[in-house]
Amino acid sequence: MWFKTPPRPIDAGDEMKRIGCYRAFLCILFTTIFMSGCVTTKREVPDKSKKEEVKRAEIVKGKIGRDGAPMVLIPAGEFMMGSPAGEGYDCERPQHRVYLDAYYIDKYEVTVEQYRNFCEATGRSMPSAPSWGWIDSHPIVNVTWEDASAYVKYYGKRLPTEGEWEKASRAGNSTKYCYGDDERRLGEYAWYYKNRGSGKRTQPVGQKKPNAWGLNDMHGNVWEWCSNWYGADYYKNSRDTIRGGPNTGSDSVFRGGCWNASPDSCRSARRGWDSPTSRYDFIGFRCAASVAQ
Repeated sequence: MWFKTPPRPIDAGDEMKRIGCYRAFLCILFTTIFMSGCVTTKREVPDKSKKEEVKRAEIVKGKIGRDGAPMVLIPAGEFMMGSPAGEGYDCERPQHRVYLDAYYIDKYEVTVEQYRNFCEATGRSMPSAPSWGWIDSHPIVNVTWEDASAYVKYYGKRLPTEGEWEKASRAGNSTKYCYGDDERRLGEYAWYYKNRGSGKRTQPVGQKKPNAWGLNDMHGNVWEWCSNWYGADYYKNSRDTIRGGPNTGSDSVFRGGCWNASPDSCRSARRGWDSPTSRYDFIGFRCAASVAQ
């Protein structure tokens, strides 16, 4: 048989102890809450540099141009432009520090397909095809500086200055190539005469490794027109290379090397120039844009 234990009589002394403990607990709790509300913390006021960091972080890292081409944001800041003593050619020296505001540049060279779309939209004629014919995924060639200028203007963009092009190519480095100085690695990033194959022609854009800023074919495939005039002594006579070159001239600049170029011609600092009306099967272009555009 199961028996239920009778309840223990309530002891008045025990009850008073429990009430006392409860009151003490409430006193401690209210004191803690009150003191925490009275403690003041120092408000952190962001300084100007932190505000600038936030502002830069809010800038979109890339965008799509009106021609459908992906563009990469190049951050504002300084870089070393040109070649150091003992490297490159006289027109690349002296090496000097240049500051540029942030800007966008195309991830890839303008392709045959993109340029054909432009011609169809504007009623222009395609240039003469190279010996290998037109291949949509390859960079456009046989375009003059004037042709390239018309393309970028139509899509609300522009050609990069020499300074913008070189900063984008270097991607934060001051070496011969975007990755370093070793020519044996150039084939990882560029189409040039040693890996062009028997076809001796351009190759589809974006097939080689991009540089640290995500840009493809900055070395090799095709030379790329820049916006400014060429000046042989411009680096020596002026440090104002933000605009990239002199205000007047007879030749336009192109950069980057191409499918039939030597490793030396594919260096980030290498400069090429010719008449703005010239057409070659190894010169194309890519677009740039200011952040406000």
